[in-house]
Amino acid sequence: MKIIIQYLQQTNKLITSPLVVHNDLPTSDWTTLFQLLAKDNSYQGMANGRSFYQQCLPSNSLSIGFSCTSVNWLSKVPCTIANHRFYIYAEEKEREAFKHQSKLDFDAFIENRSRELVPGGILILNISSADHEGILSDLTIPVYCRSLSECVDHVWLDRCSLQLIKAELGPVNLPFFEQLQKGQLTLDEFIKIMTKTIQCAFEGSVRQALEMNGRSKEEIDQLLMEF
Repeated sequence: MKIIIQYLQQTNKLITSPLVVHNDLPTSDWTTLFQLLAKDNSYQGMANGRSFYQQCLPSNSLSIGFSCTSVNWLSKVPCTIANHRFYIYAEEKEREAFKHQSKLDFDAFIENRSRELVPGGILILNISSADHEGILSDLTIPVYCRSLSECVDHVWLDRCSLQLIKAELGPVNLPFFEQLQKGQLTLDEFIKIMTKTIQCAFEGSVRQALEMNGRSKEEIDQLLMEF
């Protein structure tokens, strides 16, 4: 958001001091965000703990919406994947269930953002995607990476009175893979980075699976530390 604010300032399009609303689930750890906001006085910021698959702000109140690598997380697990944890490796019926849930969620996301946006408002989405043309039983990761065509559906664009300005598909470069290949990282350093990345992304799903199996809070905390 700071990049967006800086652009608006440089182009003299920022009339008043902006108010940025950071939205995430109420179960998220907000401590780091609040610490960053306390150190940065370049804008006024506040937090809203609510699922973005429902309306989060009053209607006609949002000028610019921005979401980065988050909409691939589904609102719920549509089915348990029998022989894996990730939808890419699921059976066809299981993948179809994830695809259907992804469409329902994305429709809800777009409809709610269209209500929140002011006339002429802008919605910027950075979505983890996949090239679908080329490409623990209770632990099923609620993630589905949409194809570009699934992200750009003119049916819901028309229904929500939205106009597509630009959509493009680009690769995501992970620098630590290149650093490992060039010898700039040792294998142990690479493993530590990957472990932290996986912990950040999937700890919530692991916690949910442990809770479903009746593990105590102490056991869960210990297992997550080991995870």
